Amino acid sequence: MHYGETAVYTRTGGKRELVRTEVRGLRIAKHRRPDGSALLVVTGDIDISTSAQLREAGLDMLREPAVKLVIDLMDVTFLDSTGIGALLELRNGASNTGGSLALLDPSDNVMKVLEITRLSDVLDIERTGHSSATHRPEQAP
Repeated sequence: MHYGETAVYTRTGGKRELVRTEVRGLRIAKHRRPDGSALLVVTGDIDISTSAQLREAGLDMLREPAVKLVIDLMDVTFLDSTGIGALLELRNGASNTGGSLALLDPSDNVMKVLEITRLSDVLDIERTGHSSATHRPEQAP
């Protein structure tokens, strides 16, 4: 845990599991999809004060080898260079364990940054065409 961070846990089969963390202006919800892939739903700004939390949440989900990590960026309003660094580190971490990284429905602001930096040519970007309410797992309270 970091200063200003709040954690929300759930119990499954007697085991305590972290479902989401919130850091001043950033919310990250963790989910496992039925296909075994990991999903991070990110809301808020990814910047110098929050990129470490994104990196840690992603690396935590990558502890299982050969996992596909999907990061939902639909409700991310800002992405700076430290956020880009976190995304690239997660892509490399996934690749090193036989997995992969996909960015799901980046917001217009995030997509603009990815295009300007030409990372849109390097990173796997998935578009569903759905709103956040229709394609996300149910949020834990």
